[in-house]
Amino acid sequence: PHRVQLAIGNADVSLKITSPSGEEIRLPTEQDPQKAGRYATSFVARESGAYRVTAEVKTPEGDLIEQRESGWVSEPAAEEFVNLQPNRELLTRLAERTGGEVIDMKELEAFASSFENRAVPVSETQTKPWWHRWWIFAAAICLLVVEWGTRRMVGLA
Repeated sequence: PHRVQLAIGNADVSLKITSPSGEEIRLPTEQDPQKAGRYATSFVARESGAYRVTAEVKTPEGDLIEQRESGWVSEPAAEEFVNLQPNRELLTRLAERTGGEVIDMKELEAFASSFENRAVPVSETQTKPWWHRWWIFAAAICLLVVEWGTRRMVGLA
């Protein structure tokens, strides 16, 4: 990235970013409170390809002080494919924690043929409403009987 240091502390710095698809995005910048003459903004590249940025520095009155262009290439998936070797240590830890196993390529055929004899854990999510439990039903009946008896004793029924 290119940096421009300005001696002017109250400049108006704006960026125009052109995405690989040709979309133009205008971004305002903010002055860095720690260092005079430094302006910053944030931008996340969402597309793969070449980006171009044009920075314009203007005085508070709107006069152009300087204009510069730069660019970069973004490839979000590149970090994922930097190393194509499997991370065996991570896979082994994951398998140990979840009850799985790491299989070598030479053991793959034997592993696949053992599927018929393996016990597969089955997990089911069951929901059972409170009113379907016998003790809730019994408590409701008891409360109704107590309320009816109380009303009869007090003379409200």
